[in-house]
Amino acid sequence: MAYPRVLMTSFIANAFGHNLGLAAFTGGAVRFRMYASAGLTAIDVATVQGFCSLTIGIGLATLGGLSLTLEPTIPRPCCICIRAGRCWSGSSCFRA
Repeated sequence: MAYPRVLMTSFIANAFGHNLGLAAFTGGAVRFRMYASAGLTAIDVATVQGFCSLTIGIGLATLGGLSLTLEPTIPRPCCICIRAGRCWSGSSCFRA
């Protein structure tokens, strides 16, 4: 398969998947549509989609682990305070 076609398919699938939500399903549908027209079977497209989902999961787990390792403090709750300590989110405000 030509490299430019793979690049275009990956870009479009990621754009649709992350903007429409449920990236594994919407991106998989876009990948299936574009790769099937190039001659790949459904098993091949499912393998590509599984690999993409696995690498996203590994990347998110790595970033989460690094962020907790490098900055393990618990942040204060964040809310938008409106008039005399009342919070827009309905929770209590913690002032510095």
